[in-house]
Amino acid sequence: MAARRGPRRPTPPGCLGRRAGHAGSCQCRLATAHVEDRIRSAKATGLRNLPFWGFAANDAWLSLVCIARTLVCWAQALLLDGDCKLAEPKTLRFRLWHVAGRIVRHARRVIVRIDRTWPWATDLVTAFARLRALPARC
Repeated sequence: MAARRGPRRPTPPGCLGRRAGHAGSCQCRLATAHVEDRIRSAKATGLRNLPFWGFAANDAWLSLVCIARTLVCWAQALLLDGDCKLAEPKTLRFRLWHVAGRIVRHARRVIVRIDRTWPWATDLVTAFARLRALPARC
């Protein structure tokens, strides 16, 4: 399977099934583009290289990469909006995951202190607020 490096192309209007002169359907190509995007983002998360010699260690590495990718997908679906909802893992890493902050406990509350001058501080604060608003179920 080959992954495309560019962004997805828009679907031609009225393209719902087979068209004259084309072997495949547009829906199949859109599904393929979606899979290619997921593979590209998984490679950016750590799937590009297997760092160990042993099979068991690489198996654990792949499991961790899949867990990390799943967490990023859920964070984008439930917590983020705007540009961050569609951003690549590298962009999210720069904007949100590597921000300097301090976790403080005060009066039985957990407070995350983030630099107010950080350009994406409001996005991160909104994501934390949405996370705390989610129902906690086991």
